[in-house]
Amino acid sequence: MGFNTGYGLSWFLGSLAMGILDDRSITWLAVFSVALQHAAIPVLFLVKRRSSIT
Repeated sequence: MGFNTGYGLSWFLGSLAMGILDDRSITWLAVFSVALQHAAIPVLFLVKRRSSIT
């Protein structure tokens, strides 16, 4: 699976989950969104560490 395919599929699934949560509870939508943003922080540090040239 290429990067663009994985990126697009992840974007679609995240939007689908957020749409379902928006129908059910705005609170759970906010919790889901903040949780995913916090989960992305270690990934960003990992990518930065791997891509930095020292």
